Amino acid sequence: MAWNSIQAGLSEILAINKWKHYLISRRFIIRTDQKSLKQLLEQKVTTYLQQKAMAKLLGFDYIIQYKQGKENLVADALSRIPQTL
Repeated sequence: MAWNSIQAGLSEILAINKWKHYLISRRFIIRTDQKSLKQLLEQKVTTYLQQKAMAKLLGFDYIIQYKQGKENLVADALSRIPQTL
């Protein structure tokens, strides 16, 4: 897993850690357009970044569902909001 794919899945991992008090005792679904995040559990852990990502997800009961960017209209619309800073 390359650094870019870990960065792409970082927002999902950070969101899970932020809401972990609500998620720890429930089964939940992570819907993502990042194919590399979908394959996170199936890959051999070879880097420190992969280890950190996996460690943050341990203890949660979740399913990762891949949804292509074209089909993920809500995320696509949110990513196109102009930055006004």
